[in-house]
Formats: sequence, C-alpha cells, structure tokens
Amino acid sequence: FVLYQASRVYPAYIVHYRRISEAGLCMSMRQALDYEDQEASLLLVPLVARLAYEHSDPDIRYRLTLLLTSQDSFVAPALAAALSDPRPRLRRIVAHTLAKVASEARLVQKFDDGTIHRRNSSGPPAVAVAVPALIKCLADADATVRRAAALALEPMAHHAARAVPALTHCLKDEQADVRRAAALALGKLGAP
Repeated sequence: FVLYQASRVYPAYIVHYRRISEAGLCMSMRQALDYEDQEASLLLVPLVARLAYEHSDPDIRYRLTLLLTSQDSFVAPALAAALSDPRPRLRRIVAHTLAKVASEARLVQKFDDGTIHRRNSSGPPAVAVAVPALIKCLADADATVRRAAALALEPMAHHAARAVPALTHCLKDEQADVRRAAALALGKLGAP
C-alpha cells in the first residue's frame, strides 16, 4: 500500500486506490458491472487494469485480472476508450489487459455433465470492439504501445482481420520487438 504524503504529487490511480481500499475498489468495480454503469466503468476499468498489471502483490494482480476477464463484454468498451488516453504507459497497460481478456474469451469450459461450452462461440469475442482502437495504437509514437497493440490483436485471431494492413506496415518498424509482435499477430490472423 502507498503511504500518502500531502506534499507529493501522485498519479490518479494511486490517489483513487488510497481513498478506497482494494476491497472497496473491487466492490465498486463489481457494482459498476452489476448495474452496467458505463460512466463508472470508464473511470474504474483503466484503474483496475493498471493495478492488475503493476501491483506488487501477485494475489491482488490475479484477483483484479479475474474481475476484469469475468465480464469481458462490459469491460472491453471501457478498455477500448482508454486506448486513446494521452499517457503511453496507460495505453500499453490497457493493450496488455485486452490481450489477457481476449485470451480468456477463447477458453473452453467443460461442465459436469460432459458438455462443452465455448465462450462467445456464436460471434466475435467481446474485445473485438477494441480492434479499431488497437489499429490506431499500431501507429503510436511509443514503440512499447505499438508492440502491446500487436500482441493484443494476436489472441483475437480472424476477428481482427481488418488489422492486417496495419500489422503488415509494422513489419517495417524500426524496433525489432514491434516487428516480432506484428509477425506473431499476423501468424495468428492467418495473413498470407
């Protein structure tokens, strides 16, 4: 936990996290999800994503990630909106979170009676709403954001097919990590 000092400047997520404990943050997030409060989700989802990525306690990171992935159809639009944030670090974290949520959407669940259910099997995964914002991030000035956006498109498979031209352009990027991530994503998308 962060010790708050009035004489220092803290990022917004730390101030919000300090004001409400981890349990309070999770409860606020769960209430926003239960009541489908879009306004609250636009504020809380990026904060929870950042804590899920950066918190020093792995148990807290795990619980916050579970909270985000459990309601992918509600969380994805808020994450997509956060990709336009002016802070490159937050855009990178949000892209990583989208990759995790997309990976979870592909999981197969087996029930006790032997039936198998694939989440979102009838249509595109909920995170596919973020594809246009991720495509914009592929042209970001920050290389870490470009790399994270390419890696976030990878688990979306053919649902992110409209990203092929932008990913192909990333194969000429000056950063080797961006080129590698774009190649991996294109391999999953089935690009020629």
